[in-house]
Amino acid sequence: EWDGWSDGDFSALFSMSFVEKHDNLHVHWATQILGGRAGDTDAAVWSRQCQGIIQCESVDCSVVTRPQTRKAGVENQLSKLCICGSRLVHLACKVQSTLHTFSGGVYYQNGGTHNHPRPTCSGPAQSVAKIFPLLVNADHVKYEQQKVLRGSGGHGGDHFRSEFAKMEAFNPNFIRSSQFGLVSVIVMQTPFLASCLIKAVSIDMEAVNGIVPDAAHGFWADRNSILIISSTYEPVYLQCWVPGLISYSNGGTTEHYRIHFFQLFLSMAEESRQRAIELIDDMLANVFDFSAAQRNGFILAYVDFWLHWAPGERDVDELLEAAPKLLKGCRQHFRNQVTQVKKIGGVVDPAQTDVFENYAKLLLKSDTIEDFTVHAEDFISTFPRAESWICWWMLPSHAYMLFPSFRVMSAELWNATPDTTNPEERCTSSFTLLWGKSSIFSTV
Repeated sequence: EWDGWSDGDFSALFSMSFVEKHDNLHVHWATQILGGRAGDTDAAVWSRQCQGIIQCESVDCSVVTRPQTRKAGVENQLSKLCICGSRLVHLACKVQSTLHTFSGGVYYQNGGTHNHPRPTCSGPAQSVAKIFPLLVNADHVKYEQQKVLRGSGGHGGDHFRSEFAKMEAFNPNFIRSSQFGLVSVIVMQTPFLASCLIKAVSIDMEAVNGIVPDAAHGFWADRNSILIISSTYEPVYLQCWVPGLISYSNGGTTEHYRIHFFQLFLSMAEESRQRAIELIDDMLANVFDFSAAQRNGFILAYVDFWLHWAPGERDVDELLEAAPKLLKGCRQHFRNQVTQVKKIGGVVDPAQTDVFENYAKLLLKSDTIEDFTVHAEDFISTFPRAESWICWWMLPSHAYMLFPSFRVMSAELWNATPDTTNPEERCTSSFTLLWGKSSIFSTV
């Protein structure tokens, strides 16, 4: 699906027919074209930078305007007053999407969650007073706006906080941490779930050590909120993957994940201390997909945690160097992409699909950078139309998590952790099937 309002941290592969059907993946956000040949959308790699919105500085005014893409144009917009007589301000946005184009399609990366409302699709809309005469009264406009924002339930932010307070009173040991604001995260955990995160010994029979996180969009009734779960394998009683920490999050930015992972590490440290088990770095290892927000949130949380838990043992630079050694990428994500791309006739000759797949497998099997480089060059020379796609996987921030030849994690830990995030994705899917689109309180 493509509605033009791409939001959140995600990546996806689209066929060229899909791209053309949706006007080169046109978005409704106000954006500026970057990269490529002077912003040429026919370039192999190009980006779109969100320009945010222009809004009235008055809290009683709800005017939202699309900013122009040039600095001079924005300055001209800001030089004028709002229709209510107040000043206009520009709310910038850091979200940037990158499109890797090849003959068979586009590999699309959306770089975060927008921190502002949606602007109108094509400039200021018709005056509400012309649409409905009663709305000439500003107070009536504000009343109608609040009804829309509250939704059919008729409840606003105060009701949310009130219901949260009730839930916390009835479940005093379930809420680990809560933060409300632009970044809102509620972290939940039971003593049993915390105990599952700490194992007295490593599991040698299977590669089920470590922690596997996942973020589910569409679980909560609010489309922008996500369910974050960090799962671990419980080897004694259940012998399956179970949630170790659960978070309600109103977005998927680096800061949201930073809070989740900090509480994950802190709960593991507290459980380790209670059971007189030494907490070491390897116990914090995670298997990720290739979300930049997840990865960066993990690294920042790791630094925050050790500075808090063991101040003075390592400085920030040492911690920043150590954190990537605990991250492993999901190979299944890569394999799924290989399967999709090889079916695109404009990229891979149908007679060479097996060759394409075998070349991709060689990249996963290469033990040295020299071997990897040879196989990568062969891959690109044989399938030049897939160069942009494979180069995305070869980016340093992805390669060290995926390809053994670029691995920074220890070989022992690499072999002891799963190759895929599928166990956690199945766990999250089960949550969604059980509860559907839920408010946090009815679910808990």
